[in-house]
Order: sequence, then structure tokens, then C-alpha cells
Amino acid sequence: MELIEKIAVDRPGYSFRKAVAELECNSREVTLIKDTEIAEVFGHLAEAYRRIGELKKAIQLFWESFRLWKRMGKHSRMCWCLWGIASVERSEGKIRESYRHFYQSFMMARSSGEKRCQIWSFAEMAEILRIIGDYHHALKAHQEVLSEFLGLKDLTGVAWAYSGIAQMLKLNGQLEAAERSFMKAENSSLAIDDFIGAGWALRGQAEIFIQRHDFPTAMTLSNRALINFMKKDYPLGIAYTHKTIAEVNLRSGLPSEALSAAIAAQKAFVISGESRGIAYGLKMRGDIEVAAGLLVQAVEHYSAAQDIFNKLTIRAPKIFNPSYAMSQITQVSQKKRCFSIFK
Repeated sequence: MELIEKIAVDRPGYSFRKAVAELECNSREVTLIKDTEIAEVFGHLAEAYRRIGELKKAIQLFWESFRLWKRMGKHSRMCWCLWGIASVERSEGKIRESYRHFYQSFMMARSSGEKRCQIWSFAEMAEILRIIGDYHHALKAHQEVLSEFLGLKDLTGVAWAYSGIAQMLKLNGQLEAAERSFMKAENSSLAIDDFIGAGWALRGQAEIFIQRHDFPTAMTLSNRALINFMKKDYPLGIAYTHKTIAEVNLRSGLPSEALSAAIAAQKAFVISGESRGIAYGLKMRGDIEVAAGLLVQAVEHYSAAQDIFNKLTIRAPKIFNPSYAMSQITQVSQKKRCFSIFK
């Protein structure tokens, strides 16, 4: 147990790359340690690799950890490995496969009594609802997840849920309510030194101020978000924030600055390994090049972005459609008309 506590991925003040270096060192020293600790080290290292964009290494180690836990019959740990595998697959754009593994993680967690994994698995299925554009059900799912995270006093989850709710509200044009929810997410994150959660909440607030045409405030919030992500050396957050900064500069009439930020975003997206992000970065470059009159370059980047989007399995068949599957695992009270999947 002492070893596992020593190598936790999310320690305050630790960048993910520093965690990887320490975990790799520990992984070379586990040959004489019992299987439970080997499985723990592999799981932690897989998660650290996922955070820095080393997706192939991450999914390989998640499966290694899964097989070890399976050999020991530890379903309460196997479900977390499936959660990690699904998270990697979502980053790779394999939405259908990702949903299937989040669903399996949810069901295994529920049957083994691993409540926290059960909630996080459903939370990620809610995120897939957002990705495929089912905002109505995504909002309901995020609201239920928030209630469950509050009950567990999981402030990381609370912040995640508040940010997810805020995203849905923003997409529905409810900017004031969205801003309040993002601020709650930021406060929950700061209470536990969760720089990643705070970074996403700040970036979300920046997007709201872009819609309000308050570009100086949007830039200030974006820079604060970027600082938080850089503290953890988190490429995905850095990438999306550079993309937001590029949009602020573009809307402010600063195409050169916008292009520099877009290039930085694209580089960070490549490091993160997230397919959708790479496509969004290319599209942003196209938008900026159109504004600058660089139409040939714009067409090139738009085409590259479209090629990536065409390869993504965003639309899944009915059996793996989150809305359909959610209806299978969700019992809706006829009186209260609310989700009750955790009962």
C-alpha cells in the first residue's frame, strides 16, 4: 500500500510527465512484488500515459492491468481498467468502442459494488451523449451524476459535472446559468488543488465571454486556464486553450496572433493524441486563413480536418447508441420523472 500511495498520478504539484518518470521507475522494480501491486503500478502508469497523450502505451498497460485483476477475480478493479481503455478509445475517435467499454465498466462496477467507478462510467457515457449531439439527455445525465458525486463528496467529480452542465447550458444559449456552473466547477477544483478541473472551468468561462464579445476578459480567463494546464503538463487542456486563444485573437482582428495560437494548438493536439482535437485544430487554422485571405492554405486544412472527421466513428448503431442504452439501464420514475440508475 505504501508503494501505491507513493506513486499516485494526481498528487498536487506533480506534472503528469514527472508522474510517468516515477511510475516507469517503479514498474521496473515490481518483478519481486505480488500481483496486486504489479496491477496497481501498471494501472497508474497507464493513466499517466493517457494524460500525456501516449495512448498506445496507455491502452496496452490498461489491458495488462485488466488481465492481472481478472486472474485474481477483482471485478472492482477490472472495471477501472475498462474505464481507462474506454477513455483512450474516445481520444482515438473510436466512439462506438469507447461507449461499449464504458457501458461494460458501468455494469461491472454496479455488480461489484464499486460505486465511484459506476458513477464515473455513467458520467463518461453522458459525455458521449454530448459528443454525438444529444444535448437534452446529456444535460439530464450530468445533473444526476452531479447529485451522485455530491453524495460521495468527490470534488473532482463535482467539478467535472458542473463543467459538463455548464457546457450544455452554454450550447442552449443560457449564458448566465452556464457561467455560474463553470464558477462552481472552478471553486470545487481549487478546493482540492485540481488544476485540470480549474483549467477546464476557466476555459469554459472564456468561451462565454467570447459570445458576449468581451474579448479582453476572454483572453484573461484563457491565459489563467493555460497556466493551470501547464502546471500539470497536460497537452489536451493546453491544446484546447490555445484553440480558444486563437479564436479570441481572430475575433479581435488579430489574424497573425490567431494563427500562432492555432499552430500551437495543433501541435499540442498531436501530442495529446486526440483525433477530434487534431481535426478541430486544423479547422481553426482554416478559419484564420480564410480571414487572412489565404484561401489555398485554408482549403488544404479544411480538407485535412474533414478527412479526420470522416474516419471517426461518431455515429454508432442502435445497440451502442448512448440514448438507447441509457434507456435500458435507466429506470424512470413515473411520479418524479427523473433518472434513478444508481438505486
